Amino acid sequence: MKQNRSNGILDLKMSKYGKQSLLRLSLAALLLFVLCLQICAAARSRPPRPTPRPNWRKGYKGDGTTHEQLGLVHFSEAKLSKFNLSNVLNYTKHENYTRKFTALFKWSRGIYDKFFPVNVTVPRGYLRFVGTEKMALGRKVDRNDWAAWFAAYWLFWLWASIIVALIVLIPFFGVLYCCFCCCRCKQGCPPCDIAANRRRRFIWGTCLALIIVMIGLCMAMAVYSNSLLERGLAKTKRTLERGSLDTCNFLYGVQEHIEHLFVKNFEELETHLIHLIMNAPRHIAKDLNDASGANSIQELKYIFGNFRITEYYTDHNHDFHSFVAITSIRLREALRGVKRDINYAATVLCGSQECIKFLGRSDIEFIDTSRCLHPDKMPRVETIQHGLRALFRHERRPDEALARLHEITVLIKEEMERVAAPMIRDIQKGKKLFADQADRINEIIEVVISDIHLATLRSTRAFDDLYVRFDRTRNYVLVSIAVFVAVILVVLIIALAFGCFGKRVTGVRDNGMSRRIGSHFILLAMLLIVCVISIMLMIGLCYFLIGAVAYKGACAPLTEKQRAARERLISEIKLESDVSSVFSSRRDGSKDALKISNLINECEGENSIFKYLRENRIYDVDDLIRIRVMTPMEADFSLFQDLDLSDFFLLTPKDIDVYTAAANSSLDRVHPDLWYDILCYEYVAIDFENLRRGLKKLARSLPWNYYQAAKAAFENEYENLETFHKEYTPFLEENVVEVLRYASWIQSQIEYEYYSFGDSIRLLLKNIQNTEMFIRDMGKHYLANIGKNLTTVVQQQVNNYIKMVVHEANTKVGHCQPLTYIYDYSLDTVCSDLVDPIIGCWLGILVSAFLLIGVLCIGHRLQCLYKQIQTRPRPFIVGPTKSHSCPYCISRSERLAGGDPGGSGGSGGAAHCPCGLQDDFARAAILDVEQAIEETTNHPMELPLPLPIRDPEPSTDGKNKLD
Repeated sequence: MKQNRSNGILDLKMSKYGKQSLLRLSLAALLLFVLCLQICAAARSRPPRPTPRPNWRKGYKGDGTTHEQLGLVHFSEAKLSKFNLSNVLNYTKHENYTRKFTALFKWSRGIYDKFFPVNVTVPRGYLRFVGTEKMALGRKVDRNDWAAWFAAYWLFWLWASIIVALIVLIPFFGVLYCCFCCCRCKQGCPPCDIAANRRRRFIWGTCLALIIVMIGLCMAMAVYSNSLLERGLAKTKRTLERGSLDTCNFLYGVQEHIEHLFVKNFEELETHLIHLIMNAPRHIAKDLNDASGANSIQELKYIFGNFRITEYYTDHNHDFHSFVAITSIRLREALRGVKRDINYAATVLCGSQECIKFLGRSDIEFIDTSRCLHPDKMPRVETIQHGLRALFRHERRPDEALARLHEITVLIKEEMERVAAPMIRDIQKGKKLFADQADRINEIIEVVISDIHLATLRSTRAFDDLYVRFDRTRNYVLVSIAVFVAVILVVLIIALAFGCFGKRVTGVRDNGMSRRIGSHFILLAMLLIVCVISIMLMIGLCYFLIGAVAYKGACAPLTEKQRAARERLISEIKLESDVSSVFSSRRDGSKDALKISNLINECEGENSIFKYLRENRIYDVDDLIRIRVMTPMEADFSLFQDLDLSDFFLLTPKDIDVYTAAANSSLDRVHPDLWYDILCYEYVAIDFENLRRGLKKLARSLPWNYYQAAKAAFENEYENLETFHKEYTPFLEENVVEVLRYASWIQSQIEYEYYSFGDSIRLLLKNIQNTEMFIRDMGKHYLANIGKNLTTVVQQQVNNYIKMVVHEANTKVGHCQPLTYIYDYSLDTVCSDLVDPIIGCWLGILVSAFLLIGVLCIGHRLQCLYKQIQTRPRPFIVGPTKSHSCPYCISRSERLAGGDPGGSGGSGGAAHCPCGLQDDFARAAILDVEQAIEETTNHPMELPLPLPIRDPEPSTDGKNKLD
């Protein structure tokens, strides 16, 4: 029982371990199965390896053509013309009448920019929209309620407070001046203050003159600005016409650009592609000839076609060959005779050591060894002529091979006509398709731009109510102020003239041309200024506030800093006016209309009108990418499937025999090198000049008594060499030139790539036989490959054209800069025609008013200076003194016109002089030199001296009242 129990336990354990192992084996089999499935799936999903491109021509890449090796393509790209926008668009020039004061108006606009924070909007009630885009002044401006405006802009409140305070206080100060300060000027000490008074008059007079000029300029600017408002009334209509013309020019430019891209460029592409398709058979045949080497037939035809002309030129050149051969032999024999005679003379007739050394030194033994003297090795002309004449009857044989090759061109043309007609039909359909797209785009853009134009024109009429509001009264007010200021300036100029050029005030019978008259005119001008300055300040403040409101609505959007706040300003004003400005979008009729402000923000600067159309889902030019112009070819489409070229041949056995016989004929070795290796211009192998000089020197060195025969022989040979050189060399050189020219010409006529005639024929024959093998074995596949390239090129060029159209439309067609220019120009028109003149008015009036306040201060100073008595010191005349020597130091002084002043005598009075005069001046009477002399000598009434002059009134307040 124990054994059974143990066996049972063992079986239980074995069964437990067996189950675990079986589970492991099952899991391993499952993983192996999954791995096999993944390997199979990867093998199936692996793309098939592309079949290697056949090597059509050894040593050539691509399709084996020569132009591919030069970097050229089989079929050329279409050259599309570029659109010249400058020849189409011609916007009108911005007519700005305020250009004379442009810098000043910009500076004055800068004042408004300081007053207005960038992010603060206009308080409600001061601007409103009438209709759609027309801006006008609000109700608070009509009620003259500026509390909210001053609360929003504290600088305006401060500035208005200052001006109002001046309006109220200046009349009050004028009354106080007339009551307490008018005509009350201290006389001081005339002898002491002459120089100081002269400087004061010059300084204050110069200041007054400058202020007069400045006031005149300011009032001129105010009057000119007023005239600009008048011009603005007449300019409004012209502005509308210019805006309309510019928008039409922009629309015309966009339409012309689209017409150029979609119509003209496609017509250029159509012309190019049709020309490409129609000339494809010829092009494919040329590629086949180039890759297969069939051009050798043409070379062979060229050589055989030149046999007759070569024979003719050879016969013409026969005389030159004969002359060169005969003359060269004669010259060679003559040189040999010279060599023989010199050797005989040196060894037999002379025999001296010097003569023997001359033979070795002169190399006379090599005088006839030049290769130029052996024309017998030159090819015989008669042999060449005979060989050429033997081939005359075969000169048309290469034409038969060309005719057989042309049969392939006919087959190519028939096969290409099968695909050319559908391709041309697709291209013509694409032309109509793109023309329809151009019409659709032009219609959409015309609708959108027309709405832009209408809204832009409405925006140019902003603030029309200002013209009506100020047109009735502003002329009268400004003209009145200008006349009043002109009168004041005239009075000041007269006063300044009297003060500068009038006679001095002496206190003794001053006539009407003295400076005292200038002081009266200054007083009159001061009274007129007090009367008019408050009115000028009130008018300037009114124009300043109205101009601020108009500037906030018209000129502020033109600045770069406030462009971002422009939309917030317009939206808040429209929200207050409860007016929605919309475009009449005609694309769907059910879509919400668009605002001009949104359009200007979205279509601005370098952005394109097509981007705006795409973002607003009106038209997406990118959809053109999905247009299919060419019908896609079937997957199994291929050309030249039915073409059988297995029996094609170019040369018959008889042709081969003829060409082989020609290569082995007497013309086999004909080559230019046969002439160039023999003919030359060095007929003497040694130095000819050295030999001549040596003979002459040797003949002269030999003594006559011992070497008479040798001396005569050397001199004779010298003369012979000279004669041979002159008689043979020139003519020989001329004929050699002709013979070498013939050699070069014959190489270009009957030889191929600088081979000899026989090698040229054998090489061309081998190339033609290789051509036959290429066309029989690979011609069908090569033609199919080139034909497929044609269809691919046509499809690719059409796709490239569509991409070009999309790129041009998105980047270069319809830039929004002109639209922004027209919109900003309309705002700038309002700013320049309305706000700038208003700025000019208040700026001229207020600056003139503040300058007139300065005139009041300067006028008071000049008035007193012009009344000041001017006297000069004169030496005292000794006489009885009955009074003090310094009459101005005495409260009841006496002024003497001449004579001896009364006083206590001596210099005692000078010791107690409060003026601190010196002793010499203490004894001097204060006399007016000119007046005193005139009174004492020429006056009809001879008054006794001294004659006291007293003031008509006593001075109780210590001042001299001379008036």
